[in-house]
Amino acid sequence: MKTYSLLTELSQLDAIASNEREVSNYLVSKINKPHIKDGLGSIIFKEGVGPKLLLTTNMDEPGLIVTGFTKDGFIKFQPVGIHFSQSFLHQMFTITTKNGKIHAVSTYKPYSYLQPEERKSEFPLKDMLLDAGFKSDIDAQKAGIEIGDMITYQHKINRLGNDLVIGKGLSNRSAISLLIELLNELNTSDVELNVAFTTQKSMSMKGAKTVSYMVEPDISIAVYAYDAMDLPGLDSRGRKLGSGPMVAIYDQGLIAHPKLLRFVREVAQKEKISIQEMYLETEASEGGYLSLSKTGSACISIGIPVRNRYSSQEIVSLEDILETKRLLKSLILALNSNTVDKILFE
Repeated sequence: MKTYSLLTELSQLDAIASNEREVSNYLVSKINKPHIKDGLGSIIFKEGVGPKLLLTTNMDEPGLIVTGFTKDGFIKFQPVGIHFSQSFLHQMFTITTKNGKIHAVSTYKPYSYLQPEERKSEFPLKDMLLDAGFKSDIDAQKAGIEIGDMITYQHKINRLGNDLVIGKGLSNRSAISLLIELLNELNTSDVELNVAFTTQKSMSMKGAKTVSYMVEPDISIAVYAYDAMDLPGLDSRGRKLGSGPMVAIYDQGLIAHPKLLRFVREVAQKEKISIQEMYLETEASEGGYLSLSKTGSACISIGIPVRNRYSSQEIVSLEDILETKRLLKSLILALNSNTVDKILFE
């Protein structure tokens, strides 16, 4: 399947906040449309004439940066983005250096050394190190590792049952994959379509701010990923894998524009696309910043459900990705000057 092939390639790229070049270079090679970049590295593909529509998703994944070395060759680091610390220990990582990629594993005190109360506690990231097999700090530096080098999770993508896929970075790479396919499939529309792949979500969503300022959209859609809650004992309403795109009515940064929300519901019903409406009190998407573009834009966040988010083994549904793409494509084709005016001004 084309979507799985894209995900496989995207998942193996390494990109943390402020160092997203591997992904942006890949996008240029895959999307044959005009593009521009902002000063931070966000990339915007644009086509068509009409009211301005902006779709965004971020390129960066959770990762680390090198902050130093111990005398015996272990590597110190600073987390970048959100990490689920309970699953961090003994994971494989990739250090991207000027000389290439270096493998490492996260490490901590041996189990036999821990006191009984320590074994029951969460291990703090600040006390962990990376082991790349070096015997001294000089060895590590001779290998090309420098302060500030990017570190990312290392995990190959795999298929699970029921069209589920597991791998690293899939929460944002699934959104990137569907937007690549969307851009390559769309030949015409009645809007000026801007699709932006943004930088530095993990650092205050900087890319969302700059691209919204550049585009000045009338309508904007943040294409995001949200936690799936379909595990035993949790309230999974509106947040299930395999049940279609998630439409955020409310998150920490954005209340969905009421008329745009109604428009999304009408299009989904007409096209027989199942959507999951949900509320999120603990997290914000890029939508909050997109809505503040200069004079403001009508905005909504549409997301893909993800299990094990912020880990090296995120799980997504191929069916959810395809249905989210179908919803976005249907919305784009249904927008024109009249429908945009109705959403914004009536």
